[in-house]
Formats: sequence, C-alpha cells, structure tokens
Amino acid sequence: MTHRWQRPAGEPGEGARKLYDVARESLLAGLEECRSGAHVADIDNGSRKPIDRAGLGDAAQMRFGVGIGIAYPPIWLSSLQLDRFSTGILEPGMTFYVHSWLSLPRDGLGVMLGGTYLVVAESHLLIEVSQTRLGPTWGRIQQ
Repeated sequence: MTHRWQRPAGEPGEGARKLYDVARESLLAGLEECRSGAHVADIDNGSRKPIDRAGLGDAAQMRFGVGIGIAYPPIWLSSLQLDRFSTGILEPGMTFYVHSWLSLPRDGLGVMLGGTYLVVAESHLLIEVSQTRLGPTWGRIQQ
C-alpha cells in the first residue's frame, strides 16, 4: 500500500484541525534537522518542540522514524531508530521513513503525517520518494 487516506464525513472540528496543524509543524521541524551528518537524537528532539509548545507531549507516543534497509532474513526495517535516545548519525545513501503521529484517544482523534526520504550528500538536502502510477518520483522537501 503506498497511500492510505481516511476522512470522516463532514468537516473536521477545531480539535482535529489543531491536532493536524501541530502534527504538520512537528513533521516539518523534524525534517528541518535531517541532513547528512545530523545526530538522530537531534532530529527527534526537533520534531517534539512544536508538540511540547502545544502542550501535547502525552499525545506523541512513538519515535519520529525508522531506517529502511534490506537484510537476511528479509525485513524492511533497519536498526536505525529516529528517536531521542538513539546515537546514530545520518549518512549519505540512508533511507528512512519518518512520521509525526499524535493520538488523543479520549477525544477519538489521531493524525499521522510522514513519508520516505533519502539522505543526499551533494546538497545536504533530503529527497522525498513518493509513488505514482508511473513509478517513483523525486523532489525536494517543500513546506
């Protein structure tokens, strides 16, 4: 599955809009820290700043991302964990999936925003990999 969209009937309420806005800020703040040579813990800490400012620290229960790799026996996750406890460093050629996931079970609300990215050495920028019907497309991260 490359895309999954769920949308309830009707317009989202104020609480859902606020949760989405904070998740989007979190994703962009974390991605801002992603570059070749970056410490993984700094990436997760950067993604948490908008969440903490909004007073939603309890709503963020997951790491910011995971590495994607190949191995035998086959697994799709590498040992790279993008969280505030990791000691890893991003290097050119690494691929990973990141997401900002906020959940408020008491309100019946949750949002997850993210994507798959590749670390590029030449420009020290990330390239987002997204699927289309014609195959993968590449583009720089845009706000």
